[in-house]
Amino acid sequence: MLSSTPSPIVWPKLRHTAHTRWHDTARMTLTYARADHAPHGRRTEVAGAIATAAMQAGHAVPATPRSSSESQRITPL
Repeated sequence: MLSSTPSPIVWPKLRHTAHTRWHDTARMTLTYARADHAPHGRRTEVAGAIATAAMQAGHAVPATPRSSSESQRITPL
């Protein structure tokens, strides 16, 4: 089955910016929970923020920039 996906040339730039974006979003989510929800005892909101930040950080992991030698070993799907 064939699909029309963007050219792989775009992916290195996207991979670099995606990692930073997801990582920073996770950190800001936890910072907000710590500053706003935790002092007021909003446990459910804190738990939700922790879960959200975990998913955001999880998205950052596969988006971590790879070295050029490592990316040459990866075969496209």
